[in-house]
Amino acid sequence: MSFCDLSVRNKQVLTDACDCGYKINALDKVITIKKMLLISDKKISFSKDDGFSSNSDNNNVNNKGLRRLTILFDDMSNIDALKVKLANLKGYDVISILPISETTFVYACEKLKNIDIITIDTSIGLKYNLSPSVVKTAIDRGVYFEALYGEAVSNQSARKFFMSGIADIGRATRGGRNLIVSSGAENKYCLRRPYDIINLLYMLGIKKSKEALTVHPSMLLAQSKRRNNGYS
Repeated sequence: MSFCDLSVRNKQVLTDACDCGYKINALDKVITIKKMLLISDKKISFSKDDGFSSNSDNNNVNNKGLRRLTILFDDMSNIDALKVKLANLKGYDVISILPISETTFVYACEKLKNIDIITIDTSIGLKYNLSPSVVKTAIDRGVYFEALYGEAVSNQSARKFFMSGIADIGRATRGGRNLIVSSGAENKYCLRRPYDIINLLYMLGIKKSKEALTVHPSMLLAQSKRRNNGYS
């Protein structure tokens, strides 16, 4: 099964990710809720100039990558508008929510629909408790969790936070159930080869370390495709 990196934040890095061994990649556009609500879905969407093929070509993914949107979930005041936006958002292969607080994390786990991933920022230390029961609720709803390793590659403080954060995530997900690990790379120096990441994850208690880069993202993409086609 192919290795996946579902968060590459610079389209120039897509080829580097492919060269590292990641055959399925997603170009990740990060946006705040407020900005997202101010512009139309069409303006948010990637254009052909971003280097993407059409959605119909996604079964033959190459280093041009997939389309992904990550929304910084930092405010509950616009939650109703966000839910409407998510229900009508088109043109993305992957939709991720990055909660900033415990309130937004719990809400994303328990109630927020039309999302594929809850991304946990491990680069600055966890700002909320990863309750196993709350995490299980999200997993039972088919939501995946994601940790990004890119910052930890180049920043010593981020590395320490990543290692402790991954250990917490491993406990909350019971060894890495529904866990995806991506780079979040903005440059090629934030990338590491798949087995380097797999070995590190295993050392940190993630029993399903290889699945976090292969099986889980592949299952997520299949599930996301069904959602985009109107199936539950």
